[in-house]
Amino acid sequence: MDKTLTFALTEPTNQSRHGSIRGNEGRRRLMDVPSAFPIYQDYGAYYIDLYIGSPAQRQTVILDTGSDNVGIPCTECSDCGKKHTDPFFDHRKSESFRALTCSECSTGTCDEENDICKVKSEYLEGSRWSGKEALDKVHPGGPPQKFLVESQDENQTIEVDNTLPIKFTCMDSVESEFRLQLANGIAGLGMQGPSLWRQMYEEKYIEEKKFSLCLSKNPIAGSMTGSMTLGGIDERLGHNSTDLSYMSMINTSGLYGVEIRNIYVHENGGESVRDILHEELYLIVVQQQHLYQPIS
Repeated sequence: MDKTLTFALTEPTNQSRHGSIRGNEGRRRLMDVPSAFPIYQDYGAYYIDLYIGSPAQRQTVILDTGSDNVGIPCTECSDCGKKHTDPFFDHRKSESFRALTCSECSTGTCDEENDICKVKSEYLEGSRWSGKEALDKVHPGGPPQKFLVESQDENQTIEVDNTLPIKFTCMDSVESEFRLQLANGIAGLGMQGPSLWRQMYEEKYIEEKKFSLCLSKNPIAGSMTGSMTLGGIDERLGHNSTDLSYMSMINTSGLYGVEIRNIYVHENGGESVRDILHEELYLIVVQQQHLYQPIS
C-alpha cells in the first residue's frame, strides 16, 4: 500500500476561514496537491487541522517548533477556554480512542492508581497544560478518506483509510495563552520525543525526516496563510529557486538553531535591541548595518 500522504491546498484569500468562531463559513475545498495542506493564522500563531478519532472530529492545533508533544483539550476540561474553533474532543464518541497505560508511557509519568500516563508541559512565557496520554487515529489537513487496495495475501481487494495512529495528550487542564488562543491545542514539531512529524516518520507514512512551512502574511485571524508539507519540500509552492536561502543548523539540544550574522533594525542603523533568548538577556547593538558582539 502506498502511504504517501496527500492533502489539500487552495489559494489564500482575505476571507475568514471560520466566519464566526464556531461557524463553517469560508471552508476550503480539497485540491489534489500531494503532501501539502493549509496553514491558518491564529492570534499571533499558525495552526492546522487534525481530524482525530472514529468517526473523525476536527481539532485545530498551533504549530510549535520548540516543543515535542501533541495536545488537544478533551470534554473533561472545564477551564480550557470558550472561544476556540471547534468543540473539545469527545473521546467517548471515538471507537478507536485508547488511553495509554503505565507500561506504554512515552513522555508522561505513571499514575499507578489509575494505570494511566500523566503528561505536563510548560512554556517560557508561562503557559502550561496537563492531561493523560492517549492513542487514536489521526489525519492531518482534511477528513480521512477510504480506498480499495489489492491484498498482498489473497487475490482480492480490501478497504483501508489514510489515517495513522498518533500519540497525543488529552488535556484536562490549561493555563494562560492556551485558554485564549483561537486554535484548540498544540502540535509540537521538535526534533525529539513524540512530535507530529517524528511519529509519522516512525509509522513509515513519510520517507524522510523533513517538513516545511510556507507562510504568507494575512492580517485576518482564522484565514488561510500558507501550507505545510510533510516528508520533504513541495517545489510547486515556490516561485523559483532564487527565492529560497538555506542555512546549516547548529547544535542546540534538539531545537532548530541557526547562526545569526546580522540584524537590521532599519536601513541606516538604529537603537539598541533587547533580545530575550532562553531566559538570558543580551544587549545587541546595531549601528551602520553591522552587528557588534553582544554586551553582557
